[in-house]
Amino acid sequence: MNFPQNPFLQLTLPRVQGALTRLHSKLWENPVPVEVSFAGAQRDAIPFSEARVRAFQPVSLPFTWGKLFETGWFHVKFPEADTADRPRFLHWQDQGEGTLFLEETPYYGFDVAHRHVRLPDDVREGWIESLCLQSAIWHHEATGTTPEGSRLDTVRVVHRNEWVWRAIHDLEVLRDLAKAEAVPSLEFQGLREMGEGYRAPTEVVSVLLRRLLRLLDDAVNTLDKQGPEAMVKLLESARPLLQQSPTPIRAILTGHAHIDLVWLWPERCAEYKARHTFASMNRLMEEYPEFRFAYSQSASYEAVGKSCPAMLEQVKKRVKQGTWEAVGATYVEMDTLMACGEALARAFLVGQESFRELFGESSKTLWIPDVFGYAGCLPQIMRQCGVENFFTTKLTWSCINRFPYSSFIWRGTDGSEVTTHVTQGMGYNQGATPSEALLGARAYIQSDVHDAYLQPTGFGDGGGGVTPEMCERARRMESLTGVPKVQWGRIDDFFADLNGVREKLPHYQGELYLEYHRGTFTTHGDLKASFRRLERALQLQEAAHVLAGAGPIPVHAWKRLIFSQFHDYIPGSSIWEVYKEGLPELNALAEEALAAAAKTLAASETDAPAIFNTLPLPRPMIVDRNGTPERVVLPPLTAVATDQLAGRPLASSPSWDGTTLQSERVQARFNNYGEVEELTIDGHAVSIRAPLNQFSLYPDYPNKYPAWDIDRQTLCLGERLTTPAEIVDAPVSTGTAGVRFRRRISENSSMTVLYKVDARHAMLEVELEIDWNDPDHLLKAGFPTNYQGQNARFGAPFNSVFRSQQPGSTEDEAKYEGCASRWAMVTDDAQSEGFHLVTEAKYGMNARDGVLGLSLVRSPTVTGEDSHRKMFPEANRPLSPRNKHSDLGTHVIRYALGRSHANLTREDHPAAMADLLYTPMLPAQTTGGSGLRGLSGGESLIPAWAKPADTAGSWILRLHETMGRAGTLDLDLEPGWKAERTTLAEDKGQPVDGARISFRPYEIVSIRMMPPNG
Repeated sequence: MNFPQNPFLQLTLPRVQGALTRLHSKLWENPVPVEVSFAGAQRDAIPFSEARVRAFQPVSLPFTWGKLFETGWFHVKFPEADTADRPRFLHWQDQGEGTLFLEETPYYGFDVAHRHVRLPDDVREGWIESLCLQSAIWHHEATGTTPEGSRLDTVRVVHRNEWVWRAIHDLEVLRDLAKAEAVPSLEFQGLREMGEGYRAPTEVVSVLLRRLLRLLDDAVNTLDKQGPEAMVKLLESARPLLQQSPTPIRAILTGHAHIDLVWLWPERCAEYKARHTFASMNRLMEEYPEFRFAYSQSASYEAVGKSCPAMLEQVKKRVKQGTWEAVGATYVEMDTLMACGEALARAFLVGQESFRELFGESSKTLWIPDVFGYAGCLPQIMRQCGVENFFTTKLTWSCINRFPYSSFIWRGTDGSEVTTHVTQGMGYNQGATPSEALLGARAYIQSDVHDAYLQPTGFGDGGGGVTPEMCERARRMESLTGVPKVQWGRIDDFFADLNGVREKLPHYQGELYLEYHRGTFTTHGDLKASFRRLERALQLQEAAHVLAGAGPIPVHAWKRLIFSQFHDYIPGSSIWEVYKEGLPELNALAEEALAAAAKTLAASETDAPAIFNTLPLPRPMIVDRNGTPERVVLPPLTAVATDQLAGRPLASSPSWDGTTLQSERVQARFNNYGEVEELTIDGHAVSIRAPLNQFSLYPDYPNKYPAWDIDRQTLCLGERLTTPAEIVDAPVSTGTAGVRFRRRISENSSMTVLYKVDARHAMLEVELEIDWNDPDHLLKAGFPTNYQGQNARFGAPFNSVFRSQQPGSTEDEAKYEGCASRWAMVTDDAQSEGFHLVTEAKYGMNARDGVLGLSLVRSPTVTGEDSHRKMFPEANRPLSPRNKHSDLGTHVIRYALGRSHANLTREDHPAAMADLLYTPMLPAQTTGGSGLRGLSGGESLIPAWAKPADTAGSWILRLHETMGRAGTLDLDLEPGWKAERTTLAEDKGQPVDGARISFRPYEIVSIRMMPPNG
């Protein structure tokens, strides 16, 4: 005799979980073993055409193979299909990632989230290219590889029980909807799926939740009595109930597979991951025609085209069909803060050209899911490069303040605007579930004016992407009651719709500061120095081409520099292997660029030796004329024999008298710690309240991500160094004088501090040589001044940014460490007096109540030795204890101190000094100019780069406004030369009227310089 219907709805979800466990155990049927053979593992990938003819040896399972990051090829023989009406599936379960080939085009990618693929009926064999790496950090089944290598456990052909497949996804979607519906009823704790103990009754819950629980309970009853087919049909009959009253908002799913080009793996592995992921997404489009996938990074497409042209051809077909969206605009998903403005712009220019070559058109949308802050110049660069929209997710990671908007108009520092969408409450690893859809809808702040939001869906941080299970869930949520209408869509189509309500969207101006990962501006200082060195070398090479009229330089070095801007490369958040490969490459490319520049400048051997001013700025130089040092000024971008220049004898040579270091423009006195006790520049004392250049040591133990983060509490724990300084020497040369101190930092670390004055500049230069051996510590230099205006100004790509240096709002307080693009300034509120700091290759800075701080070196636990350690078994990747921390060893760090005031000349501005101090002049075997004799007016408009345009001698002068001022600039051109305004993309220009240029605050100005008859 049966009891009445179960009244305890709070017991439903544990029943559903049990039912799902039983269903999963019955999903795959009739397993048939497959013959497997292996051709060995190697460091570098080999193409399919070569792999298929290799000698394969049979293996028995389980089979362990390879060392970390190696690839290997397997061959499999499939049994004949036993029935025409039941598709065969290959079940491949390896700890590593595999890519199935049935012919030259990759067929499917296997990983933790992708274990099965349907096989064509007539196929009898296949080849699997495997990577000895498991990187599915977001997947609950991720284990990493074994210490001995990747373990291949299962290879078999199976059938899928389609009724069970449908039942699983029907149940999972309704279960998740019930859980999401229960969230507002926080007092209802009975919806635990597992565990023991009291479960509160369903007393105060929604009608929908009660009906869902009853339906689920009935469904499991039917499953228990009649099986999965009957259960599926029961749920189909209930579909009218489940399709009532959809939420009046749409969740636009965009298929996503965030592939880090380097991170927990070196570059060659990311190239594999792209092939692997592209194959899976292409196969899903066959099975689910509604599926849409978007992928950025033209560098990744190029890599696939080189290693597997057939795969790229499949992608191009999908792009033409509209199911695959090649979007993103930039060559890589780059960091936007540490590159100089020109290098950041080239990421767009090279990227857009690559998109055009690959797919026939450039991208209208910048899609950067994972980056550690967004420079205020980005909207201006975007608009000048044909980009209208911006999509990101990372602002969700800010840990103090929630970003105030979801859809908005981002206005750059100069006033340029782009339509922007930011995910709220979610990242870029979504699984297409009702709870995620509801979270996205509730978090969409602009839902009052717009009825859709983007939801990146798929496994990322290593690729893999969307799964068949996600596609099944998306189908069931297309018109499911209680959740948004879910549909696959294109990012560009979403923005076309969003732009229809553009006038109703809020505005946000300036940088988008991420309240997280502030340590990335300092970690791996040697990498940042090499990166900056290559930037500088390319600047010199292009300047040499401008002088010679030699046209653009080869794009290869630019592509590699831009690659190193990738958001886990230059920030220092990748594993050791990335930098063991990357630093030698960056250094070699810099040497090649310098050698190429020297060769260009030596093209003519008939002229007398000359010196080439590589900058579009006039440049002072000290020459010795019969024992008398004289100051001469080289015109911009001109090669000249210095004996042809008029000079001025120095009134006094730089000197050190035992207590004071001085030149004509700079006087500095030091205390017993080797700190700057007094600093006078051009007769004006810098107002300080404690010695400048004092060093502090901080214990540095970030809460979660050591390589990425400097936590707020770290900056409360510093101890000022009080070790006495010993004078080592006082080097003097023509036009310069210096004094060098030696002091200890700790028991383990020491440094020398060289101060130098140079008759050419009004700066006190500093060079540190640090022997650093303090893991989990941070060393900073502090500059306590009396310039306590509300805001400090920090250099940024192509301009600068204000950040508060006074106690205030939580938004201000959260910016306790930020990125500065090689310079920073503290002033009074009128910006009439102040102090500035210029660095060669240091980026982490802060300001607090007049104290400017510079992060010099930190040694956190290196990525891969932190919470990601399980991916790297010790036996398969031996590292010495010293390798567990970054930055240990010797560092040479250069920076300079100066005085700010309202009337700084262009040449004395810190943005210009960052080049004048650290970008060298070059010897030349030719003389001549570039057509530019000089600039006048508009002193805050800084010329930053000379870019060769063509072999006819035209070139682009790039300038950027740095202080938030409008004005005019006059160009002094050689006779016959002409100038026209253009854009970063070098669109058709407008002639410059009378060689005078008007500019607005923070504008990027591009001038095409055209020679006579050019």
